[in-house]
Amino acid sequence: MRQVVSKIEPFDPHRVRPLKGQPRVRFRGIRELADSILEIGQTNLGKVILINGDPDFDAILVDGERRLEACKLAGVLFEAVVVENLGDDDQIFTLSFASNFGKQPHDCLEIATSLGRLRKMGKSQKQMATICSASTAWVSQHLAILDLDPDVQKFLIPVEPSNTQAVPSANGDGDTDHDEQPARVTLPLSLVPLLIKLPAKVQKQVMRQIISKGMSLLAAQRLIMKKLHQHGIHVEHTHRIRRMKPISDVIKLVDQRLGIYLDLVTNKQFGIVLEKMSPRDKQRLVESINNVNDHLSEIADAVEIDLKAKSTKGPLVKVPPSRQVAPPIKKPVEQRHHRTVW
Repeated sequence: MRQVVSKIEPFDPHRVRPLKGQPRVRFRGIRELADSILEIGQTNLGKVILINGDPDFDAILVDGERRLEACKLAGVLFEAVVVENLGDDDQIFTLSFASNFGKQPHDCLEIATSLGRLRKMGKSQKQMATICSASTAWVSQHLAILDLDPDVQKFLIPVEPSNTQAVPSANGDGDTDHDEQPARVTLPLSLVPLLIKLPAKVQKQVMRQIISKGMSLLAAQRLIMKKLHQHGIHVEHTHRIRRMKPISDVIKLVDQRLGIYLDLVTNKQFGIVLEKMSPRDKQRLVESINNVNDHLSEIADAVEIDLKAKSTKGPLVKVPPSRQVAPPIKKPVEQRHHRTVW
């Protein structure tokens, strides 16, 4: 299906009829987009087909309903490309559907770099949020990326999907280990606010540890928090404590889950679990188990210290004789005899 573009025209947005049965039925961020259009204008053109003989509409919308609704809200003209020779309704629908695909969004580092340029131009965070149809918190989060070490920033670039890579064997015999080894991990944006508090040199050290150990997001957060503590940097994280489950429940759940594997060990059937693991994976498993063991020991020590501290009585305070209270005199209790009835 070939599109023939004849011209670009401004339209009264109220006289452009939305496509009936168009693919997108949920529209978000219309107010933010309207503010952005008022700030810098409509940056992306819509697509329309001209119609004749309709008293209410001058054109049918093919692509750009969010922009159309935002222009209505902003009270400005809707800029659109007039497309001809589309054929029947099914072809129009196909073009409308295809228009929502094939667009590459900016990655977070590209966004941060662009926001940094806007900041140099004197734009406030509120103005930048309006331009991007986003919140000021979103702007602040992305600007924080610029405070990372440049070598760490590179890990925010999304990794392109690739085939499994062959890794040279550790024994040096020329064979290859065909375990899946990603070329590089992508640093989650949520870690940036914590990482920027560390010195640049330490940021790189932490990043190397995250990569070499293949850490999960939670493990990476814990590592960064530990480094912050070592450098005397206090970070308030009471919000995390409020969301945490009781530790006794977590330990109970872990114990139950591990019980399945312990039964296999007892019955000498644990080899089933290990048979598909490579030597590298087994080594990592041993390291992970040792780490968990160390962490559990630290938690147990903390509980014992707290227990001892709260069970220790404070120093006794002597009360002067004048303020001593005599113990109450106990009256003899009258004993009553009850007859047992059989």
